[in-house]
Amino acid sequence: MDTKIKEYIIHSLAQGKSKEEMYTYLLNQNYTVDAIQANFYLVTSEKDKEDTHKRTIRIILTIAAILVG
Repeated sequence: MDTKIKEYIIHSLAQGKSKEEMYTYLLNQNYTVDAIQANFYLVTSEKDKEDTHKRTIRIILTIAAILVG
């Protein structure tokens, strides 16, 4: 995967840019739709893994608090 696309997507998501804005900019930079989609999927799947991990920890801590109480 192209690290420039990945870094741009991560930075843009942090700034709150829409998916359309990102695609428009990257297409104007002569990247293909397939390359953009692959990197977008990679970035969003990494974020989903982080969210799942945080959610799992929260559930474990809640159950532990209930058992201690």
